[in-house]
Amino acid sequence: MPIRFILFLTVIILLPSTMKGSERTDSLRAFLDTSQVSRMQVEIMLQIAGEIANDSIEEALVLSREALRQAEILGAKSLVANAKLSIGLFYDYLGVKDQAIDYLQ
Repeated sequence: MPIRFILFLTVIILLPSTMKGSERTDSLRAFLDTSQVSRMQVEIMLQIAGEIANDSIEEALVLSREALRQAEILGAKSLVANAKLSIGLFYDYLGVKDQAIDYLQ
């Protein structure tokens, strides 16, 4: 197992539930490397997108689109579905119903 993956799992397991959202997001961003295409990176992007959606929906949308792109490269159907769901929900939140429907189908 790669050391980054082990460190990532350790951080996720040990994150106290009392940690503020921004602190949790910052610790996830430490593991984010958009130049690397992997399941772990896609999952991190989607998790960060979910965490920041209330503060910066545009940034959450950008991260979700990048997660979708990488999930498609990996051919990971479940990650593609999760990324499309995130994008669709973010478009719905923005009121762009046609785009939301495209991703939620």
